[in-house]
Amino acid sequence: MDVIPDPRRWAELHFATADLGDARRTRRLVDAAAAIAAHPEKSFPQLFDWNQLRGFYRLCSQPRATLAAVQQPHWEQTRQAMRRAPLVLVLHDTTELDFTSHRHLAGAGQIGDENGRGFLQHNSLAVVPRPRQVLGLAYQQLVVRQPAPEGESTYQRKRRARESELWQHGIRAAGVPPAGCRWVDVGDRGSDDYEAMRAARQVGHDFLFRVAQERVVWVSPDGDRQA
Repeated sequence: MDVIPDPRRWAELHFATADLGDARRTRRLVDAAAAIAAHPEKSFPQLFDWNQLRGFYRLCSQPRATLAAVQQPHWEQTRQAMRRAPLVLVLHDTTELDFTSHRHLAGAGQIGDENGRGFLQHNSLAVVPRPRQVLGLAYQQLVVRQPAPEGESTYQRKRRARESELWQHGIRAAGVPPAGCRWVDVGDRGSDDYEAMRAARQVGHDFLFRVAQERVVWVSPDGDRQA
């Protein structure tokens, strides 16, 4: 069974409106997405002949071909699909892209035990539990981990950007669910943060986060029992 029954139609639906500054770049993006969707198990040199491969790499190196520019149409398609489902789970998680062996790659940051080099990719994947269906990415973030400055105070740490904010950004990006729809943000221990919880409630989402630290919470509506 094909993962995507009609890769060409899927690629046009999700990428044909990407604004890359030149219609030819957008056409190349659609062509590349269709080829990759048809054979996701293959490497780029296996998918493309030499001229196609060079053209694809030129597209990837374009300043206009940012993550947001390429994926915005897909995000919008996913969010539209979310609005048509009564219940959607938005799964938030961060994965490390390991480029440690690529020693000449510029712009990478610390990953893993801080001896690795690469990037953090935070995905917000929308799924429908019944029937089991993946709608797509509601949002995606690609960031470089910044090491904490030496001698940083608690006050300074709280004022700079932190990785915990990735969950907040991913939650807010999906927007507010329409009437009759319930969106539930799901996260691992990294999401156990009051700011992430507050972000979910601000946009009308429910949330299910795995706890990372002990908390005192009210477990009855009238607040007479704690856990």
